[in-house]
Amino acid sequence: LTTTLAGPLDVGGRLDLFLELESIGTLLKHALGSATTTGSSAPYTHLLLGSGSLPPGLSIEKAFLDIARFLHFKGCRIDRLGLIFPPTGGTIRVELNLLTKGVDVLPGQLASELMETQTLPLAYNLSLEEGGLVVGGPLGIVLFLENHLFRDGHALGSRERCFLGPGVRRVSGSLLLGTEDMGYLSKYLALNSTSLKINVTAPSGGSLEVLLPRVVFTGQISSVTGKAGGVQQGISFLALKDDGLGTDIKMTLVNNQPQV
Repeated sequence: LTTTLAGPLDVGGRLDLFLELESIGTLLKHALGSATTTGSSAPYTHLLLGSGSLPPGLSIEKAFLDIARFLHFKGCRIDRLGLIFPPTGGTIRVELNLLTKGVDVLPGQLASELMETQTLPLAYNLSLEEGGLVVGGPLGIVLFLENHLFRDGHALGSRERCFLGPGVRRVSGSLLLGTEDMGYLSKYLALNSTSLKINVTAPSGGSLEVLLPRVVFTGQISSVTGKAGGVQQGISFLALKDDGLGTDIKMTLVNNQPQV
């Protein structure tokens, strides 16, 4: 070998966060694509729908304050969003898998007034509805939204990505229920569709409603646990597009922010 050439940059990674209703709106908009806000004063209602396009990319900055250097990840898009809901009264985790156009090392911050400070995660109240009926005592809910971004959008003459367009969106997840009701297994075997609604409320105000208007159950595992012989059911599901709503997922966020 007499020479080497640098190949294309493949920049991305994962962020693990706790859900905070006042600040999650921007991330949800960039994961779903469509956002509409109503209200002339707080609290505001933000309607977020899964759509075929995504907003322009985010800029994310990582600060190394001891050496006064800042990594600026530009053109970030959310490839995969995970929401992990524990039983009622718990903190909700957010998993973000990101792809970015590129990264720069800067000597100063781009937006110092937006720097986040670490606080204790908040606990929220959680409820679940299936087919319009309340499901008692969910033990856990996991929801994943995958945008299947086009990863190889590089151009000649540049090491950075120039295109990160979305592919076919997939919304799926699983439920962990403490119930002996075999109705879910019957719906799975019959391939019957239903709806799921996840309601999150904060003790001090604010809420997040996640509506999957049409889902099918794709698998089920039942087990008996504990000395009392309690039955737990792990049920996986896949969201499908609802023709009436025009999407496979709808979120309604209520908080004190005038925009997301």
